[in-house]
Amino acid sequence: LSALLAQTGKRHGRTDLADLKPDVYTLGDPAAIFQLFQILITNALASGSRAIVRIDHGSSLVAVHIDDDGPGVPRAERSKVFEPRAYRRAPQGQRAPEREACVRARQIARSHGGDILISCSPEGGARFTVHLPLHIETIDAGAELRVASAS
Repeated sequence: LSALLAQTGKRHGRTDLADLKPDVYTLGDPAAIFQLFQILITNALASGSRAIVRIDHGSSLVAVHIDDDGPGVPRAERSKVFEPRAYRRAPQGQRAPEREACVRARQIARSHGGDILISCSPEGGARFTVHLPLHIETIDAGAELRVASAS
């Protein structure tokens, strides 16, 4: 997952990859997961001057945080960001393409057994957190466990 995020960040520039753990894996379609993070990083850079990407994981989930230093997403608007109906209800000239892209990002996350949440970023803007199932690889006949993510 770290390599995929580094590739996505490099494509956009203005993206800081903070504390990326090298051996974090999730199972899924690498092209779709790449598109998911490309959408979220593009959104962060459209809202702020930079994007900061961090990875955390527990025993069953990996969390990828994408923070920006933009204006953030008001609490009342957060659930609407991922609603296709909210996007479609807007008049044609007022439809925000990034909102449609966020709908697509959530569809990708959910098709991989995950989801996306929006909160406040420590950078002052929005934080989009992608949760995906953590894949654990067994090495040496179960003697040692290694945290992994397939991309």
